[in-house]
Amino acid sequence: MRNHISLFWAMWFISARYIIRNPNEERMGFVKMLRDLLHSTRQELGHVEPANQNGDAEEAPQPTAQAKINLLQALAAEMEELHARGLATGAAVPVVIVPRAHRFLRSVAEVVIGTD
Repeated sequence: MRNHISLFWAMWFISARYIIRNPNEERMGFVKMLRDLLHSTRQELGHVEPANQNGDAEEAPQPTAQAKINLLQALAAEMEELHARGLATGAAVPVVIVPRAHRFLRSVAEVVIGTD
């Protein structure tokens, strides 16, 4: 589980960095991977999710930097919830990353918010 969580955060930070590089690009490249890592972490915690009706349906576009930031905030919130569940089971969870992720995303927003 820790590997899935660590990889999630690594790719999350890369996704946030890409917002600075390409704030007006329609889609973020790693969203599916982030969702898959969330799903894998849920499974490892014993949470059974309903089958995805859409399978590998394409992610909705995020045409603005703010839309991308909002999506990353939502994905981070989902992982934070899984951190709490993991800690409750005694798993080693890198909780120190959460406040740093929030600070980084605020910095990204400060840099790009005027470029939309």
